[in-house]
Amino acid sequence: MKSPQIASLAAILGIGLIGLSFAWPSFTSGPKNWSDEKARELVEVRTALHGLSHEHGGGENHSAGAPADKAGLENRRRQLESELETAQSGGATVARVLWIAGALLAAVGAGVYFAGREN
Repeated sequence: MKSPQIASLAAILGIGLIGLSFAWPSFTSGPKNWSDEKARELVEVRTALHGLSHEHGGGENHSAGAPADKAGLENRRRQLESELETAQSGGATVARVLWIAGALLAAVGAGVYFAGREN
């Protein structure tokens, strides 16, 4: 293979890696990482916490177990929000690496191609 052909192939592969970097997060995240059930549970936990925030200290509506319930709900909310954040950012690091590698490969391929044409 001649140098211009290798350079062209490198540039095309680099562009392909850049394209793959944009699609990568959709391959690695989604329903397998965050389900509709988890989404519903997060909404229910947030709604329950919101309801507890409107309860005031006295009266017959105030239950003795409310502080313990609130702590348990807060822990579950934090856990679900952490899982959601992980699902949303899944594949981002790999996508970034693919994009950088693709850009470098395309730039080197294009540089070698055009440097060879001047000779």
